[in-house]
Amino acid sequence: RFELFYMDFIVGTLIAAIIGAFTAGSLGSEGRTFLTDLAQADLTSIFYALLGGIVWNLGTFLLVAAMAVAGMSVGFPIGGGLAWVLGICVNFVLELSADKPQSKTGMLFTGVAFIAAAIYLSMLSYRRLAKEQKKPSAKGILIALAAGVTIAFFYGLVVKSLDPAFVGGGSGNLTPFTGVFFFAVGAFISTPIFNLVVMRYPVQDERISMLEYFKGSAYTHFIGIVGGIIWMAGMVISFMSVGAAGPA
Repeated sequence: RFELFYMDFIVGTLIAAIIGAFTAGSLGSEGRTFLTDLAQADLTSIFYALLGGIVWNLGTFLLVAAMAVAGMSVGFPIGGGLAWVLGICVNFVLELSADKPQSKTGMLFTGVAFIAAAIYLSMLSYRRLAKEQKKPSAKGILIALAAGVTIAFFYGLVVKSLDPAFVGGGSGNLTPFTGVFFFAVGAFISTPIFNLVVMRYPVQDERISMLEYFKGSAYTHFIGIVGGIIWMAGMVISFMSVGAAGPA
C-alpha cells in the first residue's frame, strides 16, 4: 500500500539530504560548511525551509495517493505534470516580482513544452504497460489536481530561506545544502501525521495499521528507500544550480 511505501521513500529523501550536506555542502573553498551554517541559521530561515518540506510532502503524498486510486497513466501526468508546469510559472512570476528575472524566457518555456510532451508520452507508456486498466475516477482526478497545485508552491518557500547569493549564506540565511536539509526534515516529521489520517480514512480499500509495515520484505523497503534517495539527490543538485539558473 502506498501509505507504507511512502514511509520508506521519505527515509530515503532524508538520507540523501544528509549525505549532500556532509559532502557537497561541506567541501570546497566557497561558502560555509554545513555545520557552520547550521550553527548560525535563524528561526525564520529554518521555518521557511521546513514549511517548504511540509507543503511538498503533502502534495507528493496526494500524488502517490492519486496514482494508487487512478493508476499511473492518470495520476502521474495530471498531478506531476501540473506540479511541474505550474511550479515553473509560479517561480517565474516570483522572479519578476523581485525585479530580478534570471531565467531566459525563451529557453525556459521551450523546456516547458518538452515537459508537456514528456508527460503525454509517459501517460501513453503507463497505459500500455499497465496489467489492468483502471477507469479514472473523479476522486482520483481530483486528488491528482490537488497534488499538482500543492507541489507547485513548495520551491519558492525553500528559496525564501536561502541567501540571495546562494553561495556563502547571509547572516541567518541558509546555504542551499542546509536549506535542502531542513526541507527534508519538514517532510520527514510531517509524514507520520499525514499517514495516520490516510490510514484512518483511506482513499482506497480498507483501513490498515502500522503493523502491516513490518510485514513488507526487505527488498520492498529497500526499493522505497532508493526511490527517495534518487529523488532527493535531484533536489540537492537543483538547489546547487538555483543561484546561477534562477528558481524557475
